[in-house]
Amino acid sequence: MMKKALFILSFLILVLGSSCFGKMDEPKKSSDSAMQVNLVQNAVVKANGTNMREGPSTRHAVITVLSGGTVLNIMERPANSEWFKVDYNGSIGYVHQSLITY
Repeated sequence: MMKKALFILSFLILVLGSSCFGKMDEPKKSSDSAMQVNLVQNAVVKANGTNMREGPSTRHAVITVLSGGTVLNIMERPANSEWFKVDYNGSIGYVHQSLITY
């Protein structure tokens, strides 16, 4: 008798639950270009004269010129990009991956 009651209760929850709570949406998938990889780590600038830029390309303006050995906080790396978004003493900018070790 208990198994039958449990079966009926489960069935009612399954049937009525969907109408009471509405349709459950699947997680939205975004394209690879919109995805970002969030990182929590530091990077070290490899050489003197490394440019930290306003955006992830050489077309963006230089915010500051970094010295070799400077420690940066990596904030994120957009997927399919060779540029890291970094924080240097409160300034946010981008540095190419070939110019840092992480």
